[in-house]
Amino acid sequence: LSAEQLLGFSKEQAIGQLLHELIIPPRYHEKHLHAFYQHAKNAHHLTPIKKQLFMPTLKSSGETVELDITLFSIIHNNHPFYTALLQDNVVRKQMIISLNDALEAAQLASHAKSSFLANMSHEIRSPMNIVLGMSRLLAKTVLTDKQSNYVSKVETASVALLSIINHVLDFSKI
Repeated sequence: LSAEQLLGFSKEQAIGQLLHELIIPPRYHEKHLHAFYQHAKNAHHLTPIKKQLFMPTLKSSGETVELDITLFSIIHNNHPFYTALLQDNVVRKQMIISLNDALEAAQLASHAKSSFLANMSHEIRSPMNIVLGMSRLLAKTVLTDKQSNYVSKVETASVALLSIINHVLDFSKI
């Protein structure tokens, strides 16, 4: 947008006006003038500036909006010349808010996932370790060949299942 569209001042209203009187809110006049005159006074030994500011700015309606202002200066024959790029940062602020909201949601989801995994790790591994431990204890008792074969199969299946559970839970932590 042009400055005319952005701030609502016509060319006729803006031409010949001092910038600080036109778009700088009165409470910032002194600070603005001080910085401007300090730079202008020392222009002969200052390098050109490129500075980005976030500044409350007056519209022709009297409404104050915050704009991104990129200020440029050129030093020519020891005289500073200034130009500024004005950008409405309402969209930028909304994007930052949206990104912060998305980041917060992602962090909450990550925390929920971590809590779930910690809980599931305990809830799944504990019973499997009990099955495995009990089958090993049972294997040490006097059993028929048929019972011993069944206990061996339970133990082998428990070890395999516990290994799969460990891999799945470890992978899901990544």
